[in-house]
Amino acid sequence: MESRLKNRFWLIGIIIYITCYYAWLAFIPADSALLYLGGSFFSFVGTVVAGIWLLQASTRSKQSDKTYWRLLAFAAFSYSIAEIVWFVFESPLGLNALYAGYSDPFYILNKVFYFLAFGYILFINKRKLILVRFFFDVLIVMTVFTTFIGYYIISPIILTTMGTSWEVFLATLSPLMDLALLLCVVTLSFAGQRLFSPKMLAFIFMGLITQIAADTFYAFQVTNSTYQSGSWIDPLFILAVLLLGYTGLLQKEETETNTRTSRAEKPLLFFQFLFPYIAVTALILLNLFSLPELNIILLGIGATIFLIMIRQSITMYDNHRLIEQFYSNANQLNLSEQRYRSLFENHPEPTLSMDMEGNVKGMNLSAEHILGLKAEQVIENPLLEFIQLEFLEAAEAIYSSVTAGNYHDHDFPFYNHKGQFYHMSVTPIPIIVNNDLTGMYIIGRDMTELKKQQDKISYLAYHDSMTDLSNRIYFEGLLNKQIAQAKEDNSIFAILFMDLNNFKYINDTYGHAFGDDLLAAIAKRLKRFVSQSDYVARLGGDEFTLLIDSVSSYEDAVKQVNQLRAKLSAPYVIQQEEVNCWPSLGIACFPEDGTTSQELLNKADREMYANKRLIKELS
Repeated sequence: MESRLKNRFWLIGIIIYITCYYAWLAFIPADSALLYLGGSFFSFVGTVVAGIWLLQASTRSKQSDKTYWRLLAFAAFSYSIAEIVWFVFESPLGLNALYAGYSDPFYILNKVFYFLAFGYILFINKRKLILVRFFFDVLIVMTVFTTFIGYYIISPIILTTMGTSWEVFLATLSPLMDLALLLCVVTLSFAGQRLFSPKMLAFIFMGLITQIAADTFYAFQVTNSTYQSGSWIDPLFILAVLLLGYTGLLQKEETETNTRTSRAEKPLLFFQFLFPYIAVTALILLNLFSLPELNIILLGIGATIFLIMIRQSITMYDNHRLIEQFYSNANQLNLSEQRYRSLFENHPEPTLSMDMEGNVKGMNLSAEHILGLKAEQVIENPLLEFIQLEFLEAAEAIYSSVTAGNYHDHDFPFYNHKGQFYHMSVTPIPIIVNNDLTGMYIIGRDMTELKKQQDKISYLAYHDSMTDLSNRIYFEGLLNKQIAQAKEDNSIFAILFMDLNNFKYINDTYGHAFGDDLLAAIAKRLKRFVSQSDYVARLGGDEFTLLIDSVSSYEDAVKQVNQLRAKLSAPYVIQQEEVNCWPSLGIACFPEDGTTSQELLNKADREMYANKRLIKELS
């Protein structure tokens, strides 16, 4: 939006600049040095500014368009150099610079660069043009215009220009170069809408037509020996350069607004179909009116050609409607393809398309990120080739299920090419063309963080967050499993209840944070005490329980309990404070003290409280 607003100001500036140029020519006396100086200044500054605009466009454009913009910039700067040479020869040196001067090669280079620029842009976009019809339409029009320019411009110049062959050559070369520019105009009238935006094409047209018109008037004035510096024609040359330079500003505007992105083919205007035949009609009429007397044969030929053109125009009208329908359908198809491409490429979830052989046909940026590979490394290769061996069996099972028609979500954990772990939910979507299954889309959803959260929630549901020990719910479930296994194996085990005697005093004295740290330290000692087959849980508050599977008898269980009491009775250093916290312990053995979880828990609980009362009595 900002570039568009700036461009409007620049366009107003061009209009004001050319108006000032005309005002200078109107109010400064003819044949004065000031008139020449001002005219050269306006010409030089205008062409240099246009060249800068075009060079800036070349730096912003994509690689294939850079040459086009550079050639246009060279054309503008060639005109700048020509203006400097003209001024030096005509004003300070007082020489005649009309023909065969040192400035003429640079004026000619200006047109050569124009022709090369538009020829280049047409060449690199040749696939977008309907070449056969396009070639003959342009050839017809150029034949007609060559006849007109040769008859009205080149022939009079050759007949009236007196001088050397070199001077005659330069005198006729300019109209011939205008003919080449006219070729560009005609070509762009047929093909430009496929290559440029309407706004840019309009300014290209105005620039080239202004250039051709200025050259044509200049040729007539030179032929009639009426041209002199400061003519009303001079600003037209600069206006032409500025209009073409202005397209460089439009290129920035289009780059920011993506005006030229994926432009679809457009149907030709009906006038463009008739343009070659209008030109031929004009040539026939010119011949008829230029004859000294009516030639019945030429009249018959003209009438026959005219009837053929009418018949061809009717046929073209029908073809034109078909072409419009074709391009309308093509535009709709192009829009549908762009929508699909946008949905596919910009989908936030990783998305791939595959054929029935499992080869990847396309993938978006999210899929590249998940796989840890670029699209060019994966496309046209089987997807299973990029799955690590340890996950290959699961991936093959999912693929077999999908090809069998089971289009439901699949969980798939894997490590990508960069060693990053992902837990994916994979959703296959069939690609059905003409009722045939031709492939499938694979849409993945990264469930890694969600799985982590679910696992964390599940863990916290059965564990104590302070001590990282199992809680009462988990321990009771584990105890029931242990009882069932012991009954089957005819084995024994023990459970131990533990309570801290002076924990409340420590908690009240040093604070809850201190008490929490003490519970965590006790939990660490409990973990170090038990073997791999044993289990520790925190029931709540300062109560803990242990399942000791590594016992051979009740006496062995008592022995282990005494060892645990000794370890837990040793002092603790918490927050640089040394404290003692003695446990009260109760034990129950399966099957001696009970055969159910409730019986064992009650027995251990009773014994723990009995020991607790005994400690209080002794103290």
